[in-house]
Amino acid sequence: MFPRVVSRKMSADFRPTTERLTIAGPAGDLEALLETPAGADGTRVAVICHPHPVYGGTMTNKVVHVLAKTCSERGVPAVRFNFRGVGASAGAYDEGVGETQDALAVIDWALQRFPGTGLWLAGFSFGGAIAVRAATSRDAQRLITVAPAIHRFAVAGAELPRCPWLLVQGDQDELVDAGEIQRWVATLAHPPQRFGGQFDAALPFQKRKDHDHDHCDRDDQPDRVARDEPDDRRTERGADDGQAEQR
Repeated sequence: MFPRVVSRKMSADFRPTTERLTIAGPAGDLEALLETPAGADGTRVAVICHPHPVYGGTMTNKVVHVLAKTCSERGVPAVRFNFRGVGASAGAYDEGVGETQDALAVIDWALQRFPGTGLWLAGFSFGGAIAVRAATSRDAQRLITVAPAIHRFAVAGAELPRCPWLLVQGDQDELVDAGEIQRWVATLAHPPQRFGGQFDAALPFQKRKDHDHDHCDRDDQPDRVARDEPDDRRTERGADDGQAEQR
């Protein structure tokens, strides 16, 4: 259902054109990037959600960048955007409720820009939780979540997506307990396809331990995506008082 993607340099046929956009959102304009590969077949479009806005997450997060690049390599235009209050996006953080509405607004825009296409949704950490919520409100064809903040949607009675769903979870993640993810998945009647261990076998991530280049949008930069998480997610642990991470 989700065939393996081997890491490779993007061919000229699929190197995307990038448009900087302003999309009308429920709390004001949202800053966005649209990357459209030359070889796009016009049947699919992806919307990608970034990590926690309060702790430095933006649409230029390196995992979000790699998700967009992966879509481009598969011929799928990708829209990534800044949630309200991030970058040039209007508004202020809204505990995930408003951010879900932001995602839905961007999805609606993408489906109008590419009419008749199937919707792919993806997200990392907090953004993974928002993508899950959005997938239950829109008819998504595919859902990809990387280290999703499951406590934001894994509650009794919560509606979960029924579309094909790939959940990527590192087995050495310091912020998301892989065992907790596995136990939660085991309780589901319609579980996502879970991939653990080395990320690069599921997406073109390189196994690196460094955390430089947290933001990567230049074509000449290598895929510097660490196997463990980037700095903007580490700060989600909370304040110095030792409170539980807020994802």
